[in-house]
Amino acid sequence: MIERPCRSLKYQCICLRALQIGSEARNRIGTWITYCNESRPHFLHGLRTPAQAHDTPPRALKLAA
Repeated sequence: MIERPCRSLKYQCICLRALQIGSEARNRIGTWITYCNESRPHFLHGLRTPAQAHDTPPRALKLAA
């Protein structure tokens, strides 16, 4: 599950911009992660953001007989 977010980070955040110093990279990566968690809907979460999915109580699971 971690491979896809790392690939997205690489291609959407890091490769598109020339980063000069470490603090600039840290700031841009932090901004990108915040965007993904709070603004970008994810298919896995039913097109909700991870923050919305985390705040929603889990659905009741049916017990197997």
